[in-house]
Amino acid sequence: MAREKLPPHELIEKKLAVYRGIGAAEMASITNKNNDIDIGFSAQSLDEKLVDLHDASRRYALGGKSDALMRERVVSAVGQILNHDLSFKEKSMVADIVLTLIRQAEIDLRESISERLCVMPEVPPEIVLNLAHDAISVAKPVLQYSPVLSEMDLLYIIQSKSAEYWQAIARRKLLDVSVVDALVDCSDEGTALCLMLNDSIELKTSALEAFAELSKYSEKLAEPLLRRKELPQKIVMDLFWHVSGHLREHILKNFDIPKDKLDAALQDALEDFTDTAAGLQDPKPSKLMQDLAEQYGRIDRITDGILIKTLRRGQVRFFVALMSERTGLPYTTVHQLMRQVGGQGMAVACRATGVLKENFVSIFLLSRSLTRGDRAVDALELRKAIKYFDAMTEDMASTILANTIVAGTKQ
Repeated sequence: MAREKLPPHELIEKKLAVYRGIGAAEMASITNKNNDIDIGFSAQSLDEKLVDLHDASRRYALGGKSDALMRERVVSAVGQILNHDLSFKEKSMVADIVLTLIRQAEIDLRESISERLCVMPEVPPEIVLNLAHDAISVAKPVLQYSPVLSEMDLLYIIQSKSAEYWQAIARRKLLDVSVVDALVDCSDEGTALCLMLNDSIELKTSALEAFAELSKYSEKLAEPLLRRKELPQKIVMDLFWHVSGHLREHILKNFDIPKDKLDAALQDALEDFTDTAAGLQDPKPSKLMQDLAEQYGRIDRITDGILIKTLRRGQVRFFVALMSERTGLPYTTVHQLMRQVGGQGMAVACRATGVLKENFVSIFLLSRSLTRGDRAVDALELRKAIKYFDAMTEDMASTILANTIVAGTKQ
């Protein structure tokens, strides 16, 4: 008659009873003298290790969840089992046992197990995948380090999870090209930063171009991008005008830029400084600024965020170019809106082009401080501008913008 096959948990209970009967001399407990807590025994065979895990898990569940020593005993038992030389059938059984434990465990235990297993190459894939889809604090170690995760596993996680998971994957030392491409397509600033700081991978030109667009208005992205050894000169030149002074100095020292292009970029940089230091006298942007604004307009990239970041950098004439492109107004008119007492014109222009209220406030304050020097914006003037913005619908503002905003001749 065929022997009845017991489920894994009943098999362990049966073996536990056997080992408990062997006696204290053969299964001596290791005791923590301060807390008198049984933290296991020196297990050798797989059966002993399974019993140790079962016993540790039971004690953890009964009262040791807040005790780091009890948690470490469970994690140690899991590690010992997965380090054991397992047959194919044993691997399947062990995977079921560990998965059951993980699914029932508190998050601090799952985090500890993930940290222990993340560098082990022989962990059953189903265990690692379960951890990789857990809360980010559990998933992060295996996403960043586990050699068990395949290219397809990583691609699925990128498609199904959020930015925190992408960023953990982007820190891996080995990444397939398809995984890098998928991470680049996420267009997430944090993920881009992790990839650029990952010196173990090489980024394709298409990835560098995508990151360059993100870096034009993010100093924390521009700096690591400019330190990538595979960065083409064309991208460097495109970034030159957008970055801060100390990064421009870095470009001059580390990249061989053609003199004619360099002269044009330096002239724009000098004019930027003059605008900020002395106040804008001539509102007309340079040819480079006009071309950039037109490019941004064609791809619908003149966002509220870009307008605000441009003003924060003190790039007044480039803001004029961008705002002119977004509104269709001449440069001189945009400059007048920046200086107009009361702010009605800027309120109309922003309302008509879909600028959010909080972004309008930032644009109003920044543009006013740059065009008026150090003089602070009067609180009453700000309240009036906000009230005017609130009083209009987008359709009303669009009608006004289509005809005239401020007195003066359009160019």
